[in-house]
Amino acid sequence: MGRHATASSRRRGIAAWPVVIAVVVVLIVGAVVAFVLVNRDDDQATTGCASTTTLQVVAAPSVAPAITAAAAAFDATSPVARSSCVSTEVTAMDGSTVASNLIGGWTVTGVPAPALWVADDETELTTVEDENAAITSGRSTTPLATSPVVIAVRSANAGTEMSWADLAGTTPPMLTDGSTASLVLPTTNGNSATVAALESIVAAVPGGSAGTAGLTAAQVDASSALLSRLAAGVTTGNTASTLRVMAAGTGAAVPAYEAEVATSTPAGDNPRIGAIYPTGPTASAEIYSVPLSGDWVDPTTGDAAAQFNSYLSGAAGTPFFVQAGFRVPDGTPATFPGVDLDHTVTPLPRADAAARAALVAAGARRVTTPNTATSTPPTSGSTPPASSTPPSTSTSPNGPGSTTSTPPTTPTTPTTPTTPTTPTSPSAPVQTGPTVVVLVDQSAAMLETVDGKNLNQWVQEAIAATTGAAPEAGYGLWITNSEVDNDATEQLTPGVLTAARTAELQQALGGWQPTGNNQTYGALQTIWPLLGSVEVPQGQQRRLILITADGDDTPGLSRDELITLLEGSTPGQLDILSLTSAVNEGALDEIAAAGGGTHQQVDPSGLADALTALAR
Repeated sequence: MGRHATASSRRRGIAAWPVVIAVVVVLIVGAVVAFVLVNRDDDQATTGCASTTTLQVVAAPSVAPAITAAAAAFDATSPVARSSCVSTEVTAMDGSTVASNLIGGWTVTGVPAPALWVADDETELTTVEDENAAITSGRSTTPLATSPVVIAVRSANAGTEMSWADLAGTTPPMLTDGSTASLVLPTTNGNSATVAALESIVAAVPGGSAGTAGLTAAQVDASSALLSRLAAGVTTGNTASTLRVMAAGTGAAVPAYEAEVATSTPAGDNPRIGAIYPTGPTASAEIYSVPLSGDWVDPTTGDAAAQFNSYLSGAAGTPFFVQAGFRVPDGTPATFPGVDLDHTVTPLPRADAAARAALVAAGARRVTTPNTATSTPPTSGSTPPASSTPPSTSTSPNGPGSTTSTPPTTPTTPTTPTTPTTPTSPSAPVQTGPTVVVLVDQSAAMLETVDGKNLNQWVQEAIAATTGAAPEAGYGLWITNSEVDNDATEQLTPGVLTAARTAELQQALGGWQPTGNNQTYGALQTIWPLLGSVEVPQGQQRRLILITADGDDTPGLSRDELITLLEGSTPGQLDILSLTSAVNEGALDEIAAAGGGTHQQVDPSGLADALTALAR
């Protein structure tokens, strides 16, 4: 019976291994599901992100580097707005452009409408608020940081004592080294430090406000003769480029904000530039962070803007202003060569909007070459006025590099003729390398920001670096966009870079205002036939180098038509450097090949090296 029972039990039993496998499978599936759910919940708990949002910020050029650095630190905190992960994009843009677009509806091509504006001039804010107070509703009226306008000079002259009234005189004040403080004024278009300096000067003269109140339009109008005289020193350059010219040994005295002078010397370098603090009431940059309430600001970006505004306004944001050379309330200033952030400055109340507009107009004169100021032609027996450009070369409609001889005036007494082939100065530079004509895309695409600087700034710095690294070449400069005649305009006639032409080049670089569409095809169509007239030393090349950031939009001109034009003549070599993926790489490859050169796509940080290699 026992054997029978045992055998019967074995026949009716269930094998153990299927049960084990089933249990294992269930456990594995359960573990995988749990892992996915736990990790998904963990990610959501960590980021809280159901989507992503880009916070668009526009900042005045004087403070844009500080705001860009702060934005990177803010993004590192993984901010979340209404379940959306936030990243921040900062675009440098002068306040008058921001103000006009906020009033008229945002129409800047290539720059998305902002949700936060960091301004350096409260007058521009009030201009917007006079038209639409709701757009900046609730903003703080206390600046986050300030920076007084100073006069930047070579470091040997820093600390020279003078007043704003001295700078209004018909004779420029003397500097420590015995030279005169002749003002060189970056155009007021986009350079608020120049406006602040003019404001301080006008306030100091009889009939000005004497610093007891902000200037009025009537007081500015009463100083029209003074402003006209000062306007003779206006250049097309921006403050940064004009300071670079001074650092290279040219220029005399340039208005700049203290913070701009503080950060003009790279870390570890000996300072070449220092500040003079003129006595008397002084206008300053005042930094305001303003969340905006335009129709384009949805609740998510509005929340993101409020968070970044709180970040900038709090303890986390203060170090970025300090490190950029600004003065902060109740803060300890950093130490920078060439400036004294503890120097006591008497504040000048802000001018009213009409007065500021008049000051901007007074300093907005654009000078394409240093010798274009109107003057009385020399008469027989008079001494011709000195020129800061080579007297035998002038801008000509005949093409880049065309030269025209200026008829000599009749001297008062006979002079002994000199040999025309002998240089007048043993230090005059001699071109031994190629002649390089640089054509720069100035469409709105050049406002794209990369590593804290817009593409336009990268190009400006690359050209300045190239001319220093390859001084043996001759250089010319053209710009192109849809807003200029014939798709291109010449800014510097090709030739060797004398000191005067170097200053002229820097002034041209600083005067750029990217806008409109890309029309590089039309520009190449204009310039290529003229390239053959450019003079080059024997055995050297003519090189046309296009720097661009966007696809072409020239109406009525196809790629094939342009290639046919390029292949039809060989006045020189065409090379193309593109800075973004927005270009049509295949088209640029073909166009460069038709011009005997190559197309390279380069990172903006490598542009200077690529351009220098082509200039040698």
